[in-house]
Amino acid sequence: MRRPSFMILAVFVGGLLASPPRQEGQPVKHLSAEDTLRINDVGSPQLSPDGRWVVYTQSSRDMDDADLRSVNHIWRVRPDGSERRQLTYGDRDCYSPQWFPDSRRIAFLTVRGAKQDSGGDSEDSGPGQQIHYLWMDGGEAWKATDHVEGVRTFSVSADGKKIAFIAQDPLSEEEKEKQKKRDDAEVVDQKFRWSHLWVLDVESNETRRLTEGEFIVSDPQWSPDSTRIAYVTRPNDKLNESWRTDVWWTALVDGQPRKLQENPGNDSNPRWSPLGSTIAFLSEPTAGTSTWHQRILIADPEGGAATVLLEDPRYDPGALDWAPDGKSLYFSAGKKTSINLF
Repeated sequence: MRRPSFMILAVFVGGLLASPPRQEGQPVKHLSAEDTLRINDVGSPQLSPDGRWVVYTQSSRDMDDADLRSVNHIWRVRPDGSERRQLTYGDRDCYSPQWFPDSRRIAFLTVRGAKQDSGGDSEDSGPGQQIHYLWMDGGEAWKATDHVEGVRTFSVSADGKKIAFIAQDPLSEEEKEKQKKRDDAEVVDQKFRWSHLWVLDVESNETRRLTEGEFIVSDPQWSPDSTRIAYVTRPNDKLNESWRTDVWWTALVDGQPRKLQENPGNDSNPRWSPLGSTIAFLSEPTAGTSTWHQRILIADPEGGAATVLLEDPRYDPGALDWAPDGKSLYFSAGKKTSINLF
């Protein structure tokens, strides 16, 4: 059964970070700056479709390394906290684990095969991070993509047959030549790198580009029947353009992009309903500002006006997720100094 991802995150991370209270008579140890470097960070928890495992990432720092470099790896644990085990090893960061629907393997991102600096980013010595697969019953991970500019983010389809991913457009020959000559002069706000939506066929390993144009794509979301993908676009990566995002969707059969609604403000965070008949998303009616509260809307992807669910919300919603029966929507929102679930 599908569960809201951010609910899993709150419970799981809270359980990992919880520690027993100090017993009376135990010596007090003050936390030093060096102690903080030893704290392992966990994140990206993903419950397996069969409910038997949780995969997550853990970042650990090598205190004997001259640069105190940290490495991010993928771990597996039972929902009750037992049988915890590290799945990936080495000096390459591993990110964003996602389950296939049969719960037998995961996909994840890593920069294996390319050099990596002390900050965890890949250098220009080879392709950036790529999608890899890993069986849960053991064995080595293997690479699924070999995209020129690497993969930024991805999403496994509900039927496990395809993967949608976002990749940046490659440099032109002229730009490559300028890099070789270390000609790094830039005209501000005149040239941008576009990111677009691709789809990978898991069986054949063939990729196909789905979007074209001078814009940046993010947040790919599969429909429950694995035939359509919703995504978000913005004109460029300028900070002032972050309030001009739009929600689109496309069907794999024709690849025709369709905008969910016309809106001068910000539309984001599309999430398909369990039956695929509607898309919930966040929307701001006014462009050029972030002071307005976002509203929660639902719309029929085939057309018609969107319905506003919260006309005058008390809080600014985020992190939408449908209930499994499609009758309710969960969302997180800030309340004073904390984040709450609504």
